[in-house]
Amino acid sequence: TTARVDLPGRAVLHVIARDVTRERRALSDLRQAKDTLAALHLAAAQLQVEAGEEAVYRVLARELSRLGFHAVVLAVPEAGGPGLAWRFSSFTAPMRRAFERILGRPLAEVRVDPAQAPLVRRCLATGRTIHTDRARNAARELLGGAGVPELRALGRILGFRRIVLAPLRGGGRTTGVLPVAVPRVRRSDPERVDAFARQARLALD
Repeated sequence: TTARVDLPGRAVLHVIARDVTRERRALSDLRQAKDTLAALHLAAAQLQVEAGEEAVYRVLARELSRLGFHAVVLAVPEAGGPGLAWRFSSFTAPMRRAFERILGRPLAEVRVDPAQAPLVRRCLATGRTIHTDRARNAARELLGGAGVPELRALGRILGFRRIVLAPLRGGGRTTGVLPVAVPRVRRSDPERVDAFARQARLALD
């Protein structure tokens, strides 16, 4: 706010500035929390009527995508075999085709070996949600060792800045990993993703 102050022989402006950064951040966090809560309520309602692992993963990816995240479910391949497979993703059909064109193979054929993917191995071993801002390195792990040109092209499509990995559990054991690409870095990202992973765990149990 500004005010004119008339002094003898001259006039000055009296200015009061108030930093509203903290208030704006608090309002943004509040809106984010309300959006997350609404999405969790919707997911919970859907998971009450869904049956089967595939249906749970589908609901999980869909609700995370509504919050602006790109989510993938890494789990044991349906046909068996080593490593973890890309069982579900929140990608639209055009985005999926672009991914597969860049990789030169279908996403269903991508395999992630936890022994060669430190972040995935850590998530599985600890059973805890982890995150990294080294998004390109994490993407390399999640794509089974994709090269630098492919990672750059995929990064332009997704625009991610952080990767969050949450464990998926069912029947008392860790059954897979939920990697989530985050376009904007926020302190609450890991907690938000973890909340959805817990919803999925309850449904799988």
